[in-house]
Amino acid sequence: MLVSTLITAGVFIATFCPNSSIPSIHKKTQTPNFLHKPAFLAFSLAVTFALISASASILMFLSILISSYAEEECFKLLPKRLLIGMVAQIISITNMMVAFSAAFCMSYSHGSKWVQIFIFVISIVPLFLLFPLCWFDIIRSSYFCMPLFRRRK
Repeated sequence: MLVSTLITAGVFIATFCPNSSIPSIHKKTQTPNFLHKPAFLAFSLAVTFALISASASILMFLSILISSYAEEECFKLLPKRLLIGMVAQIISITNMMVAFSAAFCMSYSHGSKWVQIFIFVISIVPLFLLFPLCWFDIIRSSYFCMPLFRRRK
């Protein structure tokens, strides 16, 4: 829940404070210079999806914290809500990395292309490490370990 809250705060600042996240804004019109570039569209969409999915993740984790389920309902609803919260958090992390790559491409579009490609590849590498590790642990702990905690007769 802490990670989702930090992502929400950072993405909220990137969304509503364009002077801090998007360089080269016209002083008079306050519109970005990159308004008609595809990288700006990718940045805007990624930041929007990151904010929405991080907020959904926070709400899912809060619903787990404030719930007062019986023992049997806990086996059904708790893993589903935990899975939805973790999926939303992974989606928000992914979109945050895409927004970072798009902002970097907008900022350093005048530089050499290999630097942009290198930074993009470096920012994508954690996603390829995050998905297999997280998915395996989440699915295994949510659904395959459930019989260990059932009441024995």
